[in-house]
Amino acid sequence: MNPLDTKAAPRKRDVIAPLNPASARGEKLSAELKYRPGRDGSILFALASDGQIFSLAGDGQRANIDFVAGWIPLQLAASGRTGELWVLASDGQGGGMAVWLLSRDGWIRVHDCGQTGEARPIIAGAPDGGFWISVTGAIERHRSPEGPRRIAVEIEPTGISIAAEGTVWLLGGSRRYGGHEVRRFDEDADSWFLLPPPAAAISLAGAPDGSAWSVSNKGEPWRLSRDGAGTFRECGMDADCRRCFYKPETSHVRGVAVAPDGNVWFLTGAATQGGFAIERMTDLEARETETPDPASAAVSICAVLATVGSSV
Repeated sequence: MNPLDTKAAPRKRDVIAPLNPASARGEKLSAELKYRPGRDGSILFALASDGQIFSLAGDGQRANIDFVAGWIPLQLAASGRTGELWVLASDGQGGGMAVWLLSRDGWIRVHDCGQTGEARPIIAGAPDGGFWISVTGAIERHRSPEGPRRIAVEIEPTGISIAAEGTVWLLGGSRRYGGHEVRRFDEDADSWFLLPPPAAAISLAGAPDGSAWSVSNKGEPWRLSRDGAGTFRECGMDADCRRCFYKPETSHVRGVAVAPDGNVWFLTGAATQGGFAIERMTDLEARETETPDPASAAVSICAVLATVGSSV
């Protein structure tokens, strides 16, 4: 079984699929931002509002991915370096939720969430394989080559992101101007570090340089330092410098995904058939974006490393 239905959306190249992490490119962009997005360095996995899952390359090439009959996909997550695609899905009959993994032989049911009550679980891909999931009072790592792990949390997460270099980011808790509080797990202190105001977001994605990309409830994308506003070298210790503000000229933003090579993808506020329009950052310094495929839209996105001419 080939889960990628390339006939559904023919393009000028074959399927884009994950590559070995050793192929990731790195080029110094500034003292703090040490990666540069490449034209074909990443692939986006996306979920449309009608339940269709698809992959999208930077050149606009799209391939539809059929999901398990009778199950309703709710959220996508990816292991960015190894390319595994994880899907949180509902059985559609009130019987509970499960996490599914896309393999070369089709979909594999790898984790049962059971009856989850009012709080829906949230998943995130672990960069080198496996996934994280929110449970009552904690987030847990499963199916990772590094083994299982559990980190206690005192809030109900609204978002989880694991950066390519391993930083665990958490979104949720009290509301601030701009969205929810943002936390990262401090491995040395074995505790959560709460980023001080003005850090607040409704969407969050860890970046490979240790920073994170966020989207506020005003539709504004910001790059967050591990230590809070004004701590990037280019900020000059000015918390109001706004050099971390990356608002595209075209539209507001409502979601963000970052690949291990630094490619930044956005869900914009432009509603269309299938969800919201997809944009990709093409020039970080100039704040320029492009729309790879105007016909594609989504409600959930995640990004992985990619190479041309292979299959998942």
